[in-house]
Amino acid sequence: MTISIRIAEKQDLESLHSLWMEIMQHHTGQGPMFDYDANYDVELKKSLADRIKGKEQRCFVAVEGEHVIGCIFCRINNIPPFIAIKKTGYIAETVVSIKARSKGIGTQLVKTAQAWFDENNCEATELQVAVQNEAGIRFWERLGFKPSTFHMHRLKE
Repeated sequence: MTISIRIAEKQDLESLHSLWMEIMQHHTGQGPMFDYDANYDVELKKSLADRIKGKEQRCFVAVEGEHVIGCIFCRINNIPPFIAIKKTGYIAETVVSIKARSKGIGTQLVKTAQAWFDENNCEATELQVAVQNEAGIRFWERLGFKPSTFHMHRLKE
């Protein structure tokens, strides 16, 4: 069956929720930054609804038949004027359903996001990937991404 990529719409919210739960399941046990809050379900649905709207952010979905099998959330960041690069594209999350992986869908989603960044004159693309997500790191490296900073955190004692 053919895979198509399009901008997410309101009717995709349940599918986006399911995909988000897959990525959180994948990251379970990888540290407190991936632990659920007590109200996670209500807040997650609200957050997803907010994130599919907006001029400087997009969610693209991969669709097979009538089923959403992947998504990529991205946004445009304006950089402070004293930095040489003025505008970047930021990939926040990329998820492909477990049963649809290794078919090039993630790459198609990234290419779609990159085309949107190019249309908006972004000079670079950046993202974060969990240190423990070795498959994710390999995926991004295959697409030409390289480490540039370490995103660190410390919990309040």
